Amino acid sequence: MTDTPLLIGVTGHRDLTADSVEIAMVEVRNFFTKLKNSLPNTPLKLMSGLADGADRLVAKTALEMGIGVQAVLPMPRSMYEKDFSAESLDDFIELIDSDNVELIELSLPSSMNPSSAAKYGAERDQLYAQLGEYLILRSGILLALWDGCNSDLTGGTSDVILRYLNAGGAGINTDKEVIFLDEIPAQADGPEFVYWIPVERTDSDRSLPAGTARNGCYLSGNLGPNTLYRQMEMPEELALQLKHLDAYNKQYKDIVADGSFFTWGGMLESLPDAVSHPEYQLLKGIDDEYQKADGLALYNQKRSDRQFKLFAYMAALMGLFFLFYAKILAAKVFLIGYLVLFMAGLWLFRQTDKKHWFTRHLMQRVIAETLRTRFYLILAGVDKRVNVNKMLDLTGVSHFSGFSWINQVYRSYQTLDNGNRQEDQHQRDIDFVNEKWLDDQTGYFSAKIQKLSDHHHKLEKIKNKLLIGSAAAVVVLIFFKKYLVDTTIIGTLDLKTLLVFLMGLLPFWLGVWEIYQSKMAVKELLWQYRNQSNLFNLASAQISHSSTMEQQQNVLAELGQKSLMENYLWTIHRYHREHEPPTAG
Repeated sequence: MTDTPLLIGVTGHRDLTADSVEIAMVEVRNFFTKLKNSLPNTPLKLMSGLADGADRLVAKTALEMGIGVQAVLPMPRSMYEKDFSAESLDDFIELIDSDNVELIELSLPSSMNPSSAAKYGAERDQLYAQLGEYLILRSGILLALWDGCNSDLTGGTSDVILRYLNAGGAGINTDKEVIFLDEIPAQADGPEFVYWIPVERTDSDRSLPAGTARNGCYLSGNLGPNTLYRQMEMPEELALQLKHLDAYNKQYKDIVADGSFFTWGGMLESLPDAVSHPEYQLLKGIDDEYQKADGLALYNQKRSDRQFKLFAYMAALMGLFFLFYAKILAAKVFLIGYLVLFMAGLWLFRQTDKKHWFTRHLMQRVIAETLRTRFYLILAGVDKRVNVNKMLDLTGVSHFSGFSWINQVYRSYQTLDNGNRQEDQHQRDIDFVNEKWLDDQTGYFSAKIQKLSDHHHKLEKIKNKLLIGSAAAVVVLIFFKKYLVDTTIIGTLDLKTLLVFLMGLLPFWLGVWEIYQSKMAVKELLWQYRNQSNLFNLASAQISHSSTMEQQQNVLAELGQKSLMENYLWTIHRYHREHEPPTAG
């Protein structure tokens, strides 16, 4: 397991003027420097097609600053190299062979004829559009060396920028002019940002948009077609995303260093011949990230649960001191004990609240469960049917304070295709998913339901006994009050006082326990387990009656979507246990 990187995609023009190159080099270096300062525990990784012009300028600057580069080629290398002149090719090869460069070659679409793709034309242009799609899917932030104009070319710089920011794209807009707003009319919800370095092109007579400074700025979208919001300083939302991503990496480093990291293990270790699997690298990356998120979630859950339990015990003890003072002995020591516990509780709350154990547990559990589901959906070949980002957005999870950064994690494992698998390999993968996901999860949820149900029934029995006991105590007080008053136990303590003391103490402790159970959302957890159990049981039954691979894939795709939705709904309920929405008025 390694640190989760911030992926920076670069898009830009090939034909930059000499003046633009000089300015852009300074702006790119400043941009990388600010990111490195904001992310002391998080590596930066640049994704570049290494085309002439902007791509190489940024890649060379990144390498000089010790930033790793993923050379993402839009087609096989042998085919791509034919697009460069002899001098440009030498420069390309030198970059590719650099120590800190990782080569990624995007495969040709299965429907494309290789001989047609080797020729210049529409099919070859489609491959460059594929590179743009890859950058849109994976970039945590996009770095653009752009003239600010919409060329309306699929896969072009403006197309990539506008589609990344949900502001249209090539072939979508009737009005091609890009509108830049410096005062946003409404709050933009999009978590994506582009760092724009304005440049001029040698092969264009178009000037930069009015009011455009030559220094870099941030762009965001979600305001309508061809409409972008421009900010000179890093947006608060982006700064918050980087802060949480870096905290995620830092906490992992810290607990590994002190030996506190623990995980139940990964999923890849049980996959037969995993290393030779066509999707091995992708699956390994997801599995490593899953174990990291799962281990951090367990760590924070344990401490969050301890925090809730500690405050429950302190409240119970405070109630004991108060009732002792009110009913047994009016000694100052009980008031002092009450006050000490109150002040200690207040101090502990403020100290532990800074750790954000509860919120971190929720965030990391969302990450872990989503990655686990994605792992199995990839094996089943249906991951493209489940749009995780869309689900997070629709449920509102990604809009919770401090949650939008989790998209930075998912982007590292987005792909354009699932590789090429033979049918027999694919069927073995589906059989593995049925065994390790459907069967295991079915058993897991059944066991959890049984355990929580038994616990719930025990509590209900205790409450019933206390109810009966309280009613019996009232009857005793009514008919035997004089006897109770006349019967002393120790000193001046009589049976009536002791009985009244117990009548107040036991229901109070039960109330504290009920509040603790409510804080832990035990009933909602049981509800989630039952819903998940129903989903997996139904899917298992459907799989057993499926006669084709396609039918099994349909079942698994639907299960993945519904299971993730259950997880996100649970997160919403759990989050609002601690973060109540603002009241009206």
